[in-house]
Amino acid sequence: MWEIKGDVPRVVFSCANPVVDGTLHLFYAGGDHVIGLATCSLAELLDWVLHNG
Repeated sequence: MWEIKGDVPRVVFSCANPVVDGTLHLFYAGGDHVIGLATCSLAELLDWVLHNG
């Protein structure tokens, strides 16, 4: 829930999206005062997008 509390509620901003050894690292700013990191397999993400988008 820390991502959605801030000057502009319910908004997160992607800061960087490097792919390292097949893993997507999504750095994002949330709640106007913190940085978060989410990861996922790039291959699984692309498969999901191609078949569910």
